[in-house]
Amino acid sequence: MITACPLKVRGRNPVPEPRDGRWKRHAGWESGTNTKGEIMTLNELIRTAATAYPDATLLEYWDEDHERPVFDDAGDTLACFIVCELASTYEPAASDAVQLCTAIKVIERAVEDLGSVVKALQELAITRMAA
Repeated sequence: MITACPLKVRGRNPVPEPRDGRWKRHAGWESGTNTKGEIMTLNELIRTAATAYPDATLLEYWDEDHERPVFDDAGDTLACFIVCELASTYEPAASDAVQLCTAIKVIERAVEDLGSVVKALQELAITRMAA
């Protein structure tokens, strides 16, 4: 199940503080506007996601100079998928809060879908093993 956006339930600091303290707090988070003009770039969003992915493989599927996905028929298709999902939902004029909320929701939805696929495959395995 997709959870509510964590940006809207934490009051004045709507984003959970990472251990390394990277998130910036500034006015405008709650309203979805950015009053300081610090709009998150798509490159920043992709690089942040890449820090959590094994070997930062996401960056192999991202062209930073042109801010677009790089498609490859072989390799880590999950990494390519993540990059494409983040890129396709990025809205240049949106605030950091909106960008992060959207990115979180789209990845949560993907996790939910993958979980459903795992469950279906497990059920098939049980059925096949019982036969």
